[in-house]
Amino acid sequence: MADGNCKPNMNSQTKNIVTSPGESVTQEAANGCQQVSSHGSSSNDHKNPEVGVPSMAPSTGTNATADASMSKLQTKLASSSKNKPPSIHMALENLKNIIKQQNKIICGILESTSHLYICKEKTKSQIVAESIERVIDSTENLKSCTNSLHGAFYEAEKAAIRVNNDQKTAAHVTAPVLEETRSAINELRVMIEKQGEAMGELTRQVKQQQQQNSYNNYRRDAPTRNAWKNTGKPPEQHGSAESDNIAPQAETVRTDGPLDDTRWETVQKKNARRPSSPRNRKRDEKRTRNRPDVVIVQTKPENYSEILKKIKSGVNMETIGNKISALRQTKSGGILIQVSGGSPATDVVRAEVSRVVETDTVIRTPKQQSLVEFRGLDSLTNSDELVKEVALNADTTREAIKVLSMRNTYGETQSALVLMPCDKAAKITKAGRFRVGLALLITRSASDKMIKFLQINLNCSKAAQALVSKTADDLNIDIILISEQNQACDKSWMQDQSKKSAIINHSRVHIEEIGKPDMGFVWCRLANTKIYSCYWTPRPDIAAFTDFLRRLETSIRSSSCEVIVCGDFNAHHTLWGCHTNDKKGDLLADMIQALGMVVCNKGTKATFQSGNRSSIVDVTFATQHTAVSITKWVVLEEVSLSDHNYVHFCVEGNAEPDVQPYTNIKVVPSKLKEYLDSNPLPLSSNTQDVDALATRLSDTIIQICSFEHKPRDGKTRRSVYWWSPELSSLHKDANHLRRVHKRKRKKVGQEFCLVEAEAAKTAKAALCKAIKRAKEKAWTDLCDQVQRDPWGKPYKLVMGKLSRNTKIPGINTPGRAQMIIQGLFPVNEERYMTRWPQDPPENAYFSITELRTAASQLKNSVSPGPDRVPNEAMKILCRSHPEVLLTLYNKCIYQGRFPKPWKRARLVLLRKSDKPLDKASSYRPLCLLDSCGKLFEKLLDNRIREHLESTSGLADSQYGFRKGRSTIHAIQKLMSIVHNCGKNVRVGVLTIDIKNAFNTALWNIIIREAYAKEIPPYLCRVLDDYLNERKLQYNYGGPEKIDNITSGVPQGSVLGPTLWNILYDGLLRETLPVGVQFIAYADDLALIGESKDTFELEKMLSAGAEIVRTWLSNNGLQLAVEKSEAIILTNTRVRNDFTMMLGGTRINGAKHIKYLGINLDTKLKFTVHANHTSTKAGKVANNLARILPNISAAKPKKRRLLANIVHSIILYGSPIWAHKMSTKGKTELAKIQRRVALRVASVYCTVSYNAIQIIADMPPIALMAIERQDIFENARREEARKKLLRDWQSEWDAAENGRWTHRLIPKVDPWFNRAFGEVNYRLTQALSGHGCFPYYLHRFGKLDSPSCWYCGHETDDAFHTFFVCDAWHTRRARVNLILGREITPDNLTEMMLSSKDAWTTINDFINEVLHKKEDEERRRQNVHHINNN
Repeated sequence: MADGNCKPNMNSQTKNIVTSPGESVTQEAANGCQQVSSHGSSSNDHKNPEVGVPSMAPSTGTNATADASMSKLQTKLASSSKNKPPSIHMALENLKNIIKQQNKIICGILESTSHLYICKEKTKSQIVAESIERVIDSTENLKSCTNSLHGAFYEAEKAAIRVNNDQKTAAHVTAPVLEETRSAINELRVMIEKQGEAMGELTRQVKQQQQQNSYNNYRRDAPTRNAWKNTGKPPEQHGSAESDNIAPQAETVRTDGPLDDTRWETVQKKNARRPSSPRNRKRDEKRTRNRPDVVIVQTKPENYSEILKKIKSGVNMETIGNKISALRQTKSGGILIQVSGGSPATDVVRAEVSRVVETDTVIRTPKQQSLVEFRGLDSLTNSDELVKEVALNADTTREAIKVLSMRNTYGETQSALVLMPCDKAAKITKAGRFRVGLALLITRSASDKMIKFLQINLNCSKAAQALVSKTADDLNIDIILISEQNQACDKSWMQDQSKKSAIINHSRVHIEEIGKPDMGFVWCRLANTKIYSCYWTPRPDIAAFTDFLRRLETSIRSSSCEVIVCGDFNAHHTLWGCHTNDKKGDLLADMIQALGMVVCNKGTKATFQSGNRSSIVDVTFATQHTAVSITKWVVLEEVSLSDHNYVHFCVEGNAEPDVQPYTNIKVVPSKLKEYLDSNPLPLSSNTQDVDALATRLSDTIIQICSFEHKPRDGKTRRSVYWWSPELSSLHKDANHLRRVHKRKRKKVGQEFCLVEAEAAKTAKAALCKAIKRAKEKAWTDLCDQVQRDPWGKPYKLVMGKLSRNTKIPGINTPGRAQMIIQGLFPVNEERYMTRWPQDPPENAYFSITELRTAASQLKNSVSPGPDRVPNEAMKILCRSHPEVLLTLYNKCIYQGRFPKPWKRARLVLLRKSDKPLDKASSYRPLCLLDSCGKLFEKLLDNRIREHLESTSGLADSQYGFRKGRSTIHAIQKLMSIVHNCGKNVRVGVLTIDIKNAFNTALWNIIIREAYAKEIPPYLCRVLDDYLNERKLQYNYGGPEKIDNITSGVPQGSVLGPTLWNILYDGLLRETLPVGVQFIAYADDLALIGESKDTFELEKMLSAGAEIVRTWLSNNGLQLAVEKSEAIILTNTRVRNDFTMMLGGTRINGAKHIKYLGINLDTKLKFTVHANHTSTKAGKVANNLARILPNISAAKPKKRRLLANIVHSIILYGSPIWAHKMSTKGKTELAKIQRRVALRVASVYCTVSYNAIQIIADMPPIALMAIERQDIFENARREEARKKLLRDWQSEWDAAENGRWTHRLIPKVDPWFNRAFGEVNYRLTQALSGHGCFPYYLHRFGKLDSPSCWYCGHETDDAFHTFFVCDAWHTRRARVNLILGREITPDNLTEMMLSSKDAWTTINDFINEVLHKKEDEERRRQNVHHINNN
């Protein structure tokens, strides 16, 4: 209390109270004011989380005491005036008591005022209004006390006059007393006047606070979320121009001077809460309270008052005590009694209320309940079983558990929604897993469905971009909205055109739609909400910014759903917390107002901080309905390694996973075999129902595999691969030092916390460097895994095979999935099955040998069908218990049945590249069938194929799905026609495609053609049942559905290809015009015509195409005319214009077409094919180069294994083009091979192509193509390899480049066929002459002189280093001594290939010498760098 002013003190801690100054009062009153000030500004207040909303109990107590003191004072004055005249002593004593009471009242007023200022920021609460009311009450009490004080003064004056009149004789005694009394009264009068002025000032402050409260209410009506968050009602929109002129931005109060003085002082707000941090957020979560317990008395509205009076008058207050905290009326007219004290107190209150009211009145105590979702229930579990298990595990009664719904989900499982008490639900969901019978269920709270967002500007920082993934993992973020990213880390990133804003689907939630990127923003749609990520540069280009906002507004207005917009707009406006407005901010605010959207930014904490500059440029705004559901919007304190802070918020909604929750059974072959060998299968062979046997077999295998496979305890989010405990410690230190710096800067200013700023900056830099080192080390370790597992995680990572299959965007749009499935699987008329002979012959039944052969032909690692039984389990079962399967399959043959459970397929849609989402032709359907049924199909297929091949049942022009035939054979047939056509004869090719061929094949025609090909009747009988009552189950666009299939051969089945060939053979046996013939591979059909005249060729092919169209139409199939192509293959120089008609559509001849993976051009030079192949193989080579650095643990043998991937792409179709491809085409392919060879040999990129091939043991790609052609033409592999080496040796001897390597390795055969020895990074430098040699470095401009660093020789190349330089004489002599002869360039490789020890000795010598030279080179570079600086 400086200068004795009766006002609360305002120090640096509180910064929240400014009142008018007053003059000195008595010491006692001043002390009272000091106490109030000290209480309001305690330095410990910011440590107490409850200070933000203090209790008003002290003020209430003070007012009550004041009322009591006033009544006592008036009683004393009345009694003193009636009974006897007061004496001076009594009057002064009364006056003293009144002054004491006055001080207490003043203290209560000041305390209420301090609470008012502390809570003034919480304008949406009732605390401010209540505090103002208390101040007004205290003011009224002050008035009453003032009147009493005046009365006491007059009584004291009268008493002094009477004493003066009655005791004149003692005037010399009383005169001093009267004089002291008069002086005291005068001082008291002055104090009363000052007190009146203080009261008036306090009243003005109250009125001003009310005005400020009204202004805040107006601001809450503006489009911000804070004012109406709890009401859930959207605000009325106001124009920004009006809101800017309502009141000053800062809150102001009067400081001194008369009433009409215009001097003001700014009041700084005190934050009600500390900045959010992980610790504070955890504390806030712990503070979250459940709803209090209540007792409800159900009664009619007209009886409410009567029952309430009866309860108030009849209950025993000693029993009730303070257990009742509130009473109110319910919507139905009943009485709601709010109880504090938990369940025991609730029972006591209910019992007492039940005693008072009538017996027929219903009294209940509802409990707060939660929804719990249980996933993974088997199809036989009912609600009673679930309630029993839940009640047992939750330790509650069955009546407290209510199953709301149970629905079928994937894989014949169920999910259930259960309503149960909150405390029991928390116990169940905390474990995450719950067992019901044999099934281990997944549990989660159905009410906790939040999508979590993280918003950040990365400022193009690699470290910040790396850290954002770790932060998102720690916070369980679903969607990351970033600006100014360094570069896209994954193809799944959704970026705008400028690559400056992006959306990352971090937790793989389902995205319905991805919008077309625009300049400055990109969007995607989750369920019914569009998410925008935006960025605009800080450049003051208003025209460009206006155009950006126009395009953004157009995109938002085109949306019929909810919208959330996030981004760094580099715009300032008070609407989102900035201190000032700029032109960009006004434009953005106008757009938000025009769209009727709501700004979700909360508080005034800066999102951008750079040095002393800070601002709020990261903005979040949403449509009104969505803004209500946005919670926990906060600027985080975590270090981001960027100049922007993280912004975190949640949106109420369901974050649906992006992957179908279909769980496959993992089989451990050794354990499953051990179990089957020691335990019989519980299957009965007496049952004749094959459907029941098939179901029981699948269930038994699933049960066995479930016993062997232990499920995971729960799905946890995996952190980033390079994170380590060291980084966690550095991250924690950086966060701590950053908080220390910010707090001190806030208290004392930037100039007094330079040490803390430097410490925070140093910690941030250390974290950046540590992240960079950790990522480099993690990537090195990943590359080293290539040596252990070439096809493991590194290969899958760079080839994109680790990414999970995501849902198709928009597939859940209502009606879309059904439309696609109806387009892919057309509905045909129901057919009638043929009557077949009932008794199969003796040779119709399968043997164990056939069963095991068929099982061995099943592929491993393929997706199972609805029964989830993998093929690996079937193979093990065939080896251990073949009789079980054999019995079932032979029963199927005997009854002519294909069991119904095996005719049910699980549909998986594969989207074709980037084709339209709403067209059925954009998808390839894959039907996943049960493994037991596929094994039975394999047995049938082997018999049918054997019959067709033995009877020539298929046309020779069909090359698809036949043993010993491939696409190469089909193209080879075409090339032979071109080669043998004769001089000046032109060959025309017309490729024909069938629309949705496999799914539209008619079953009746398939059975008719099978019978026509004399397939045994017992097989036709099973096929007839196989193509009947087939089912298709899928869960696209809602819950799982099952549709009937009436046509088509299942894609993914074993019998499908054979059945298609049976159907298609009828077309291939049609009679074509003379000179036209078929070439078919599955459903890909080509018409080949020969003629010397182009017009005649067009006529012939048109006639053949009409025959094809007619046959397809008669058999229920349709042409895809838009996919048909035509070309003329000829060596003539004349014009090759070519036009023909197909189904009424004109098809023009092309210069090149793609047929069966080979690009055919008119001259058959295959240059176009080489360009296309090199582009495709180049991408693969670039990906593989990432995991094959020059220095890693991967040896050349493993590197060559990965290089074969590129070779397989390049050499596809090589038997066709090996001798026909142009030189230009071969050069393009050689470039790709050279890039791969660089990584295999770990050589410098300046090494010549010929030398790289020798060092890497990779023959030239042209010779490899010729070798494959020779093998295709039935040449022996050994002979073909010898021919390749001879040709390679000839090219190596004739080459002009790589002469140093040729001197060291003159013979290709011994080097290529060596049995030991691997090259490495330093050995290749010696073999190629390109490496750490001054001559080489000088040649390419890296050094000024080519002279030797050690001996001064004028040329220091590989020859001088290893064979001449005196610096390595001792090491060279030691090698010569070990080998027994002197090493020279001419005998170096000969000695290396003589033995493993000799290879190791020379390799160690070369590595040691080059290691020393590399160290010397680094030292020289450092010295050169220092000298230049």
